[in-house]
Amino acid sequence: MLCGLVLGLSCTWPAAGSGLQVSPVLLKIVERSGVIWLINSTSQPIRAQIRVYRWSQAEAADKLIATEDVLASPPFVEIGGQRRQVVRLVRRSMAPAAASDCEQAFRLKIDELPDPRQPADANGLRYRLSYSVPVFLTTRSCGRTAPNLNWNLASRDRITVENSGGTHAQLSGAVVVQPDGRRDPIAPGLIGYVLPGSRMSFALRAFPGATLRGGNFEVMVNGRKVTRPLPRASSGQ
Repeated sequence: MLCGLVLGLSCTWPAAGSGLQVSPVLLKIVERSGVIWLINSTSQPIRAQIRVYRWSQAEAADKLIATEDVLASPPFVEIGGQRRQVVRLVRRSMAPAAASDCEQAFRLKIDELPDPRQPADANGLRYRLSYSVPVFLTTRSCGRTAPNLNWNLASRDRITVENSGGTHAQLSGAVVVQPDGRRDPIAPGLIGYVLPGSRMSFALRAFPGATLRGGNFEVMVNGRKVTRPLPRASSGQ
């Protein structure tokens, strides 16, 4: 999916057909290190900067803080035309931040650096790509730990999700199944992430129907379909 970015706007999936591409788009590190590939699909060199941020959620918003708990090597790259470059992510400690932590969350920020040879547009701007890749540190002993989600879908265009489990939840592909069997997609792609011990609220595409009574809400959680009955909201919501 194409995610064109202007002046540093971030995304969490690769830009198909763009100059700089990233693979994978989500990284789970169980051992000491993991790798991610940066791919240059053009004939011209591309330069990029790689930074790591500790990722938390508070007040239904993402919080990023620069960290050295995970090191990116190399932190700067120049990738020749039609070439690719591996970036290794190394965790400085195998111990969790707290005894109860099965998972630590980070964001890998990959910014394509402007090429001074690239012509500017009519406003004097040069365009570049930026990616924000989720990175999760875990251990083998936490392999069966799962998110534990509490849903609130009391309106037709917003969902609130609280995660009391030990690992993250990636939400995507939300569908409302009406009592008559009609399926109303309200978020066909990625909705977002809910980290352990966090609560997030996401805007959805409003779906038709006078009420939210009856029927089911379907969503993919970490690639698996989860079905919940719709809340008993009033017709005025």
